[in-house]
Amino acid sequence: MNHRELNICFLGNPEVGKSCIINPQLNEYVPTIENRSKKPMQINNKFFDFNIFDTAGAKELNYLSKNSIKQCDLFVVVCSLTDDKSIDSIQYYIDLIQDCLNRKIDIPMIIVANKLDILGDVDNPIVKNQIKRINKKFNNTQCIISSSKNSDTISNILKSLMKQVDLIEKNRKQQLNYQSSPLRNIKILRKIKIF
Repeated sequence: MNHRELNICFLGNPEVGKSCIINPQLNEYVPTIENRSKKPMQINNKFFDFNIFDTAGAKELNYLSKNSIKQCDLFVVVCSLTDDKSIDSIQYYIDLIQDCLNRKIDIPMIIVANKLDILGDVDNPIVKNQIKRINKKFNNTQCIISSSKNSDTISNILKSLMKQVDLIEKNRKQQLNYQSSPLRNIKILRKIKIF
């Protein structure tokens, strides 16, 4: 059985629930310096081994996060629906990812707005306002509302990221096919004027 191995990096402020999303059995906050775990999973009849990097939320430990980012393929920026500062920090983590990878496009990334269980449900006005705020600021990045108490959260995140990977790979193949297409060469020749 062929398994594709991918590295996934979880980033976000302290106490947003990164470790609890990865390991729903955790019941209390324990500061993370850096943890790694492995999650095998089947998505659309394909087998994956996800190496999960749980990074430190403390910004003074960013040198560790930068090293993790450089090793990873997929990215999850976690914020808390109960913490405005964590939502304000989303851009910081997106910029950190883009700077470490030295690119701004084709980065499989998702925002996870966590701690829904504390606020009740998606109909809560606070939840609606926070999601509206996130979507307004980061409308090009998919956002999932979650509760780390839900054991399906990590699976939903990984499935969403793999949809992004499939789309990126499909777009790359189309670009390569277009670049090698004889029709493309005709278009280029039409642009060249012979004097």
